[in-house]
Amino acid sequence: MGWLKKLFGDEMKEESKEQAAALMATGKQGEATILRLDDTGMRINRDPRISLLLEVRLPGHPAYQVQKTVRISLIRISQVQVGSVIAVLADPAQPQNPENVALLLK
Repeated sequence: MGWLKKLFGDEMKEESKEQAAALMATGKQGEATILRLDDTGMRINRDPRISLLLEVRLPGHPAYQVQKTVRISLIRISQVQVGSVIAVLADPAQPQNPENVALLLK
Protein backbone atom coordinates (compact mmCIF):
# COMPACT_ATOMS: atom_id res chain seq x y z
CA MET A 1 0.00 0.00 0.00
CA GLY A 2 3.00 2.35 0.21
CA TRP A 3 2.88 2.90 -3.55
CA LEU A 4 -0.80 3.73 -3.36
CA LYS A 5 -0.13 6.46 -0.81
CA LYS A 6 2.70 7.85 -2.92
CA LEU A 7 0.59 7.87 -6.09
CA PHE A 8 -2.78 8.85 -4.72
CA GLY A 9 -2.34 10.37 -1.26
CA ASP A 10 -3.25 9.35 2.28
CA GLU A 11 -7.00 9.90 2.24
CA MET A 12 -8.29 7.37 -0.26
CA LYS A 13 -11.71 5.80 -0.22
CA GLU A 14 -11.88 2.02 -0.50
CA GLU A 15 -13.20 2.25 -4.08
CA SER A 16 -10.31 4.52 -5.01
CA LYS A 17 -7.82 2.06 -3.51
CA GLU A 18 -9.27 -0.71 -5.65
CA GLN A 19 -9.06 1.46 -8.78
CA ALA A 20 -5.46 2.38 -7.95
CA ALA A 21 -4.48 -1.25 -7.39
CA ALA A 22 -6.08 -2.22 -10.72
CA LEU A 23 -4.22 0.57 -12.51
CA MET A 24 -0.94 -0.52 -10.96
CA ALA A 25 -1.60 -4.08 -12.15
CA THR A 26 -2.57 -3.24 -15.74
CA GLY A 27 -1.05 0.18 -16.34
CA LYS A 28 2.08 1.13 -18.23
CA GLN A 29 4.50 3.89 -17.39
CA GLY A 30 4.78 6.66 -19.90
CA GLU A 31 4.80 10.41 -20.07
CA ALA A 32 2.31 13.18 -20.64
CA THR A 33 2.59 16.77 -21.77
CA ILE A 34 0.31 19.26 -20.05
CA LEU A 35 -1.54 21.04 -22.84
CA ARG A 36 -3.95 23.06 -20.69
CA LEU A 37 -4.33 23.78 -16.99
CA ASP A 38 -7.40 25.38 -15.39
CA ASP A 39 -7.95 26.17 -11.72
CA THR A 40 -11.39 24.88 -10.68
CA GLY A 41 -11.49 27.32 -7.76
CA MET A 42 -11.89 24.43 -5.32
CA ARG A 43 -9.41 23.86 -2.50
CA ILE A 44 -8.97 20.71 -0.41
CA ASN A 45 -6.92 21.41 2.71
CA ARG A 46 -5.60 24.50 0.90
CA ASP A 47 -4.39 22.42 -2.06
CA PRO A 48 -5.83 23.48 -5.43
CA ARG A 49 -8.03 21.18 -7.48
CA ILE A 50 -7.11 21.69 -11.12
CA SER A 51 -8.33 20.48 -14.48
CA LEU A 52 -5.65 19.26 -16.89
CA LEU A 53 -5.69 18.43 -20.57
CA LEU A 54 -2.93 15.87 -21.09
CA GLU A 55 -1.36 14.32 -24.16
CA VAL A 56 -0.42 10.85 -22.93
CA ARG A 57 2.29 8.78 -24.60
CA LEU A 58 2.83 5.14 -23.69
CA PRO A 59 5.49 2.92 -25.31
CA GLY A 60 4.00 0.93 -28.19
CA HIS A 61 0.70 2.87 -28.23
CA PRO A 62 -0.48 5.95 -30.14
CA ALA A 63 -0.57 9.24 -28.23
CA TYR A 64 -3.97 10.36 -26.97
CA GLN A 65 -5.51 13.26 -25.08
CA VAL A 66 -7.43 13.00 -21.84
CA GLN A 67 -8.97 15.58 -19.49
CA LYS A 68 -8.35 14.91 -15.79
CA THR A 69 -9.23 16.83 -12.62
CA VAL A 70 -6.86 16.34 -9.69
CA ARG A 71 -5.83 17.84 -6.38
CA ILE A 72 -2.20 18.94 -6.42
CA SER A 73 -0.19 19.54 -3.28
CA LEU A 74 1.16 23.08 -3.10
CA ILE A 75 4.71 21.74 -2.82
CA ARG A 76 4.29 19.94 -6.18
CA ILE A 77 2.46 22.66 -8.09
CA SER A 78 5.67 23.84 -9.81
CA GLN A 79 5.86 20.45 -11.60
CA VAL A 80 2.39 20.95 -13.08
CA GLN A 81 2.59 23.77 -15.62
CA VAL A 82 1.50 24.07 -19.26
CA GLY A 83 4.20 22.52 -21.43
CA SER A 84 5.61 20.38 -18.63
CA VAL A 85 6.31 16.73 -19.39
CA ILE A 86 5.45 14.49 -16.44
CA ALA A 87 5.64 10.76 -15.78
CA VAL A 88 2.31 8.93 -15.76
CA LEU A 89 0.89 5.49 -15.16
CA ALA A 90 -1.95 4.73 -17.56
CA ASP A 91 -4.06 1.82 -18.77
CA PRO A 92 -3.68 1.62 -22.57
CA ALA A 93 -6.81 -0.54 -22.82
CA GLN A 94 -8.99 2.37 -21.62
CA PRO A 95 -7.21 5.49 -22.88
CA GLN A 96 -10.14 7.92 -22.63
CA ASN A 97 -10.97 7.11 -18.99
CA PRO A 98 -9.30 9.79 -16.81
CA GLU A 99 -9.55 7.48 -13.79
CA ASN A 100 -6.99 5.26 -15.53
CA VAL A 101 -4.28 7.92 -15.68
CA ALA A 102 -2.18 8.67 -12.59
CA LEU A 103 0.37 11.47 -12.39
CA LEU A 104 3.72 10.31 -11.03
CA LEU A 105 5.01 13.52 -9.49
CA LYS A 106 8.24 13.64 -7.52
